[in-house]
Amino acid sequence: MAERSQPAAAWAWLVGREPERGTVVTAGAGGALLGTITLTSGTAVWWVNFALFAVAFDLAAGFVSNLTRSTRTFWSAQKLRLRGAYVLVHLIAYPLAIWALVPSAELGVLLSAVLAAKIGAFAKGTLGEPRR
Repeated sequence: MAERSQPAAAWAWLVGREPERGTVVTAGAGGALLGTITLTSGTAVWWVNFALFAVAFDLAAGFVSNLTRSTRTFWSAQKLRLRGAYVLVHLIAYPLAIWALVPSAELGVLLSAVLAAKIGAFAKGTLGEPRR
């Protein structure tokens, strides 16, 4: 089998090695929708809007991706230490970003719920499976 290109290898960290087109479209649409919701939050500072959109997009798209066989297969093949680091980063960095950037409690609760769902989907799909 031919060596995969670097962009394809980087893409695998997000959606696995062989994502279905529908997964990529659904993840992108979900990310765009949640990101757009954050833009209506009322903050006037452009970089806060940009950061909120990026966080929301990653949360929604990552949740969808973490539900797929492609992502589960890719991450299950990684060392347990790396999978644990993924969860730890999401448990530390994302709550801090939500706390620091979100202008309303309602939006904070929504993003926190999506974060919990994303981590839960990842943990259920990858942390309980042995490394192959």
